[in-house]
Amino acid sequence: MTNKTQSYEILLKEFNNLPKKTPRDESFISICGFPSREKVSSNILAFFLDTHREHNLKNLFVKSLLESVGLNANDYPEDFESETEVYTKNGKYIDLFLRNERINIVIENKIYAELYNELTDYYEKALEEVEEKPIGIVLSLFPIDESKKKEGSEKFNFVTYQDFFNKVKENIWNYLEKANQKYIPFLLDYFYNIENLERGENMDKEFLEFLREHEKLSLEFTGKIEEFRKNLRDIVKNVGQLIEDKIEDKNVKIWAARDRNSQELFDIAVVDYYPNKDIDIALDSRLTLNGWEFVLFIRSDKSNQVNLDDYIKQVGLKGKLENGRFKFDKTFDFDAKIEDVSDFIASIINCLGKKHVENSGEING
Repeated sequence: MTNKTQSYEILLKEFNNLPKKTPRDESFISICGFPSREKVSSNILAFFLDTHREHNLKNLFVKSLLESVGLNANDYPEDFESETEVYTKNGKYIDLFLRNERINIVIENKIYAELYNELTDYYEKALEEVEEKPIGIVLSLFPIDESKKKEGSEKFNFVTYQDFFNKVKENIWNYLEKANQKYIPFLLDYFYNIENLERGENMDKEFLEFLREHEKLSLEFTGKIEEFRKNLRDIVKNVGQLIEDKIEDKNVKIWAARDRNSQELFDIAVVDYYPNKDIDIALDSRLTLNGWEFVLFIRSDKSNQVNLDDYIKQVGLKGKLENGRFKFDKTFDFDAKIEDVSDFIASIINCLGKKHVENSGEING
């Protein structure tokens, strides 16, 4: 073992000792490319905070928001209409504005941006057209540092998304029966998206420190992995080129395949054989770290002509049929000559072709 290989081995041992983090799935909002857009979040909140909208959740969100800042929701009206980007006298825009004939609620929404807003201007806008003192709320992904609170902050209540959503989840059971079920998946996806943002900010500190300590070696090792993947693809392509010359029936498609999102180290030489226009018999020759393995299956059979089990018996192939896929007993070592591998693959396709001719153009099941 070389010194470099020993270094990689030590690196992997240290990596393996790091706490394992569960990968996060995408939300629909993040798939659309707007996971942290404050405007998108404000639009969603405006829909659910408006007690008259189609969700039929009534005042669930308003009640939960008031309770999350320590207010008694029973002291306030249940009906609110919502608006976004309400214009103030100083030419600014309020993120969310809830209004009714008695009281207004002004909400400043913060995902990642700093609290730089003129909160006094916002509060004065909320004083218009109502007699009661308005409610000011700053809703943020993370707690706002006291040192960063601006003039007018004393008129506002501060709450995080997590505390607000916890109240919604606590209260929602009283509203679900009459809710429009169409919008519940949207709501859950919104919750999940915000929770992902919260977890995303809390970066894996252990892994960050690991990379700081081993940055150069880690980059070198990942580079070696990518180089190995390319080598796998080159071998598979070379095998494919040799196969093409050795197959007698040219009604084939030969290509290299690998799921680009897969983390596994493998590549596949694929041969699709078309004995007629209705049938596609696929042979996957998979090159892994342990060598070559071969699987035969019916990719398509429009006329239902093929019974794979019977056909394999006719051809005399040796292996095991499981779940519609036939795995050959024959394997090759990783460093086997590609000439030998291509000979074997071509012999299978040629065998299939001969059986097709014997059956006068049909593969009978």
